Amino acid sequence: MSSHVHIETTGDAPVIYIESIGGNLRIKGRENAQIVLRSDYDGVPITTSDDGESTVRLSAFSGDCRLETPENASIKVGAIGGDADIKSLAGEITIERVGGNLRLRKVGSVHVKSVGGDLKAKKVDGDFFVEKTGGNAVALDVEGSLEIGKAGGDIVIAYAAGDVAATAGGNAKVRSAPAAGQVYRVDAGGDISCYLPANVSAAVKVSSRARTIKVRGWDIPHPNEDQDVHQFTLGAGEAELELNAGGNIALRAQSTAEETATPFEYEFDFDFGPDFQMGFDSDFGPFLSEWPQELSVRIQEKVQRAVRVAEEKVAEALRQAEERIARAEAHTERMDERRARHEQRRQHAGARAGAAPSAQYSWTVQAPPPPAPPKAAKAPQVSDEERMAVLRMVEEGKISVEQAEKLLQALSK
Repeated sequence: MSSHVHIETTGDAPVIYIESIGGNLRIKGRENAQIVLRSDYDGVPITTSDDGESTVRLSAFSGDCRLETPENASIKVGAIGGDADIKSLAGEITIERVGGNLRLRKVGSVHVKSVGGDLKAKKVDGDFFVEKTGGNAVALDVEGSLEIGKAGGDIVIAYAAGDVAATAGGNAKVRSAPAAGQVYRVDAGGDISCYLPANVSAAVKVSSRARTIKVRGWDIPHPNEDQDVHQFTLGAGEAELELNAGGNIALRAQSTAEETATPFEYEFDFDFGPDFQMGFDSDFGPFLSEWPQELSVRIQEKVQRAVRVAEEKVAEALRQAEERIARAEAHTERMDERRARHEQRRQHAGARAGAAPSAQYSWTVQAPPPPAPPKAAKAPQVSDEERMAVLRMVEEGKISVEQAEKLLQALSK
C-alpha cells in the first residue's frame, strides 16, 4: 500500500534527513513551505522538529520515494539503493551512496561520496564534489569548484567557474574558459580533448603516454612526434592547465561563436515510470555532436596509428620469417655436409674391406707355412759330345767303366 503524506514546515529552508531508501528517489523543489512525501511503503516513520530551523527525518524504508520540498531545502541522504533524480533545489545536497545513477539539475552545492552508475549534473550553483562514480560523469555549468575523484568511464566538463580536478578511466572532454588564478587538472586513461578561448591566459602542461599531442589555434612551437610532455604559455599565463592522458591529447582554440554557444539547453526527464533509466547516451549526444570535426580528426589519427602499428607488425613478422629461413638454410647446409662426410667415410671403409679381410669381431689363426720342397739336383753339365767321347774311350779300351763314371762326374761339377 502506498502512502501520501503532507508535512508542514515553519520555514522555507528545512533540512531533510533520509536514512536510506531501497528503491529510487526523486526530489523536486517548489515555491511553498510544505513537504509532500509519496512512497510505495506504507507508514514511513517521520520525525519533525523546529529548533531554529525545521528538521524532518525519514527512517529507512524500501521501495521508491518522491519528495516535493521547499526549493531552499537541504537534503542529507545515507544510502539510495536505486537511481536518484534531484531538481530545482537551492540548498546543500549531501549523499553517502547511490547504488544506481545520479542526475542533478538546477541545484546548489553537492557532495556525493559514491555513485554506482552514471552521473549527470547541470547548472550547479555552488561547489560540486564527487569522490567516485562507477560509470560516466557529465558536469555542465558549475558555478563553484568542481572535483570528480575517479570516474570509471568517460568525463565531460563544460564551464566551471572554480578550480577543476577530475580523473577518468576512459576519455575526457573539457570546454571552459579558466580565469586568472584558476587551476585545471584533468587525468584520463584514454584520450583528452580540450577547448579554450583563443585569448585565454594560461600556463599549459600536457602529457601523453601515447606521445600524440595536437595543439591548434595558437602560434606556439609544435611538439615533436616522440615527445610525451609539452609545456607552453598562452597569453600572460594567469591560469594553470594540466592535462595527462594515457592516449592522445587535442587542444584547440574556440571561436567567438563557439564560446557563446549554449548547446546544453536540454531538459532532464524526471518522470518515474516502469523504465526508470538515466538515458546517458541520449543526453550525451548533443554535447558530443558539437565536435564533429574533432571526432573526424581523432578517427583519422587512430586509423593512421593503427596502420603504423600494422606496418610495424608486418615488418617484424617478415624479419622473423627471414631469420627462420636463414636458420633453416644453415641447418640444411650443415646436414648436407654431415651426410657427405658420412658417405665419404663409408666409401673409405668399403675400400679397406675389399683390400683385406677385416679382423673386426673375429680371430684368424694362420697355419704354419708348408716345408719348402727339396731343391732338385742340378742337371749334369756334360754335353752330348763329351759323353760320346767318354763312351768311345771305353769301347777302345783306353779307360775302364769306373774311370769313365769318375770322368763324367768330374765334367759335371
